[in-house]
Amino acid sequence: MRNNSLKKRIRGGERLLGTFLRINSPELVEIMGFAGFDFVIVDTEHGPFGIESAAHLVRAAEAASISPLIRVAENRDNDIFKALDTGAEGIIVPRTCTREEARKAVAAAKFSPMGIRGACPRVRAARYTAIPAARYYSSANEDTVVILLVESPEGVTELPGMLEVPGVDVVMVGATDLSHALGVPGQYEHPAVQAEIDRVIKEAEIRRIAVGMVARGLEEARSLLSRGVRFIVFSGDETIFYQACRQAREALTSDLGH
Repeated sequence: MRNNSLKKRIRGGERLLGTFLRINSPELVEIMGFAGFDFVIVDTEHGPFGIESAAHLVRAAEAASISPLIRVAENRDNDIFKALDTGAEGIIVPRTCTREEARKAVAAAKFSPMGIRGACPRVRAARYTAIPAARYYSSANEDTVVILLVESPEGVTELPGMLEVPGVDVVMVGATDLSHALGVPGQYEHPAVQAEIDRVIKEAEIRRIAVGMVARGLEEARSLLSRGVRFIVFSGDETIFYQACRQAREALTSDLGH
């Protein structure tokens, strides 16, 4: 594992900036790294690709010195095992609602005696046996990042118990699904949604756990940072690319005579 792993940076209280990746393009991952993003989240829940493609995207992230994370589709042991075997530095687990679900996610991400992760010293994460097995298991347990994604009022209510589970590094708020669950779909600024976000930030601060959120623009990112959110997921690859294309098109429309 890396000396300057994402886990150490989170523990050190750094403000970190990354984005989701849903386009199956190693080149986009490299561009994000060269642009200076701290991490990229390979989204196997909503992205149209599986673990085979995710492994290539993780490799691209390492080439561009950006920390690769994988959002698994579900909180299933085998999904987490495979995601981490690619060499990803951590996982994001969607729809986490209870302490038991949090414990299950952490256990799947850690080798014995900390968890139940399937041990194989011949996978890419172990550099195909180039890393001695004992050192690989130990460093993986130390450096693997576990991020819980809370997307429902039930998850917010149960959050104190989830944050007591050893091994949880970040709690992310899924504002989109949360707004739907609260009956105000897409209304991120609605008082009901903001009240739940405030609860998450408060509970995490008490336990010194980092909070993560998606920012849909620069002003929202600045606002979240001012509220104590320090794991900022800036939009997604498709949105960043679309907005750049649209801004260029709009800026040049008059010059093109349209």
